[in-house]
Amino acid sequence: MKLFLAAFALLFFLFPSYHFAQDSTKLIGTWELTSYKYTLPDTVITCTGANFTSIKIITPQFFVYVGQTMPTKEFKRAGGGRYMVKGDMLQELMMFSSIQNMLGKTYKYKCAVNGDSWYHSGQINDIFIEEIWKRVE
Repeated sequence: MKLFLAAFALLFFLFPSYHFAQDSTKLIGTWELTSYKYTLPDTVITCTGANFTSIKIITPQFFVYVGQTMPTKEFKRAGGGRYMVKGDMLQELMMFSSIQNMLGKTYKYKCAVNGDSWYHSGQINDIFIEEIWKRVE
């Protein structure tokens, strides 16, 4: 019995996405990026969707996104992996990515869902991102 409890406790801590699943329910679904602001060390990039668009799909355990330039609809980037949510913090583990220096890294963001809008901000390498996503029906 002690061995079973120890194994259960170990699994509980090794796979935290199950532990925080109740916090992720507001994010589950399909989202479209409507605007963003990316602050780099030497410049700030803002967009309202006219130059770039992205779709992000979130399931109870995984996420995936793909983005393209507009209006040419040229592929720009894609990625995905596991995630977990605790309170207002989202943590993503990049299991695959078209951007090589993101592979295997974990990124933490502050997030809030208000109706059909998702506000998302945090650090990716040397870029501070602020994104607004809209739920797709």
